[in-house]
Amino acid sequence: MTDLVQLGELIRKTRREKGLSQIELAAKADVARSRLNDIENARAPEVGVTLLLRVMNALDLDLYPGTHNSGRPTLEDLHREEEETANAPRMGR
Repeated sequence: MTDLVQLGELIRKTRREKGLSQIELAAKADVARSRLNDIENARAPEVGVTLLLRVMNALDLDLYPGTHNSGRPTLEDLHREEEETANAPRMGR
């Protein structure tokens, strides 16, 4: 996620895909419906991590904090590459 606008769009999209209303998601995440609406529409001036995690968890979404990696592979990328290499058919010479 680059910013809160994109995060709000993801929350709204996922909520709709799961067939939840804002009222239902707000109750599930234990947040005010108006606050959820502000997040989805990028009108929340500040969003606390705890509140954001409650909403994301209620939608079965993960929040991965990290730093910009400048194109370098992550540890997850390296593990995936290692598995792919180990599972690739070997050509005989």
